[in-house]
Amino acid sequence: AYHVVVAENVDSTAVLDGFIIRQGLADGSGTAEMGRGGGVYISYGSPALTHVTIANNSAATFCGGVYNSYGAVTMTDVTISNNSAATFCGGVCNYEGAVTMTDVTISNNSANYGDGGGVYNSYGAVTMTNVTISNNSATYGGGGGVYNSSGAVTMTDVTISNNSAGTFGDGGGVWNNGNMTMTDVTISNNSTGTFGDGGGVWNNGNMTMTDVTIANNSAANYGDGGGVYNSYGAVTMTNVTISNNSATYGGGVNNYEGAVTMTNVTISNNSATYDGGGMYNYSSNNVKLINVLFFQNRATSKGGGIYNKDSSPLDWRNVSIVANEATEGGGYYSEGLSYPTFKNSLFAGNSGGDCVGTIDPGSLHNLIQDPSNTCGLQDGQNGNIIGRDARLVMTDDSTGIYRLVADSPALDAGDDSVCPTE
Repeated sequence: AYHVVVAENVDSTAVLDGFIIRQGLADGSGTAEMGRGGGVYISYGSPALTHVTIANNSAATFCGGVYNSYGAVTMTDVTISNNSAATFCGGVCNYEGAVTMTDVTISNNSANYGDGGGVYNSYGAVTMTNVTISNNSATYGGGGGVYNSSGAVTMTDVTISNNSAGTFGDGGGVWNNGNMTMTDVTISNNSTGTFGDGGGVWNNGNMTMTDVTIANNSAANYGDGGGVYNSYGAVTMTNVTISNNSATYGGGVNNYEGAVTMTNVTISNNSATYDGGGMYNYSSNNVKLINVLFFQNRATSKGGGIYNKDSSPLDWRNVSIVANEATEGGGYYSEGLSYPTFKNSLFAGNSGGDCVGTIDPGSLHNLIQDPSNTCGLQDGQNGNIIGRDARLVMTDDSTGIYRLVADSPALDAGDDSVCPTE
């Protein structure tokens, strides 16, 4: 057999409801299409799949579960599990088509010698609502959970967990070089193999995250960016938590010559084998931090909270760097030509020095508690407070939520004009 179900040139009146599709084998004999979509093969069609299970199918080339080429497919209450492909796309493959998923589970699928263990999207559009993508693998490729190549993916209320990318494969949970929007998404417990970057997320495109949690992901085996690795891409984060991730460089976030904007973000309890426990920023001035907390991140070598190299971003304000640790620069460490501008920011209780290296001498209204490691700022200049106890009281040790006691020198010491409007 080639495919269990074939939908070619059908319209939206074609509905598959209440079926189990299993044991399909697109063995690749004959035309190329015969090696794609062991369970379901769709070409230029617009079918609806409702209350369907697609399981234990396989393909000699692309996509063991569902293959869609130039079609517009709707999936509601669908389970796609234990499917495999010899090369790309274990679960769902969308090529220049459109797929809408609602209440869908994609689990335990595998791409044995390529990318996209769970979902593979190339030049198409995928919309996911209330979708779980778990325990999928790209054995020798990237995007263990989701792989998006030059397409558009929109996720709302999605969980991406326990997926893996193989040796040299990037993006244990998500790989993106197209456009991706995430809202109310959890990305957890994903991993890359040896030399793979981006345990949770690898990005080379445009990505927007709102109300997202990225936790317990790993790129620790010679890989960088345990939570997020951004390579020449653009990432905007709002109300995001990045915690308990690990990597060789950049336990929480590794930004390599990309653009990153963070607003209301917590980066905590991440670890790096070498530098940048919380964040590693390399050769990028286009990084904006507003209301960002770096708490209890660890680096064996430099920059427990932040490691910054050859980068001079202009807008780091209302940043708290508290209780991080490293051999050098527990809070912040810089190398090369690095002069970021801090405003209304606080450095306190970091092991290995609060601020080691350089920042913009014009930085304003900051408190650096450690008098020996101040990145060259002087007490009383530009409203900076140096060498005084910040007088913090932790209200939640696990998340780094703290308050200032009544006699803290940081109270009312900021510049209101640079405070966020919300």
